[in-house]
Amino acid sequence: MPLAEIGEYVVLARRCDQTWYLGGLNAKSRRMREIPLSFLDADRQYTTHIYRDGAPDGSDSKNVTITRNPVRRGDVLTIDAAANGEFAAWIVPESPVLPK
Repeated sequence: MPLAEIGEYVVLARRCDQTWYLGGLNAKSRRMREIPLSFLDADRQYTTHIYRDGAPDGSDSKNVTITRNPVRRGDVLTIDAAANGEFAAWIVPESPVLPK
């Protein structure tokens, strides 16, 4: 699932068992990255742990902001990426398989 534009940004995702790992690099200018979570299992609730630059405006590249949010398949993960910044996300199942 690579999302990329040469010289602008790249977002990659990898999975190990039911856990997903996302990583992104951003160049030149601040931008909002929208990542569709259509790859998640439909019958599970997940928690995202997002690690990104301390301030999306680029004023605080030495600190890291960590956010956690519940997500499901079909949600869109929105990342406010700093110019010349990066982010990582860890997406883990929150609960056992939900009943149908």
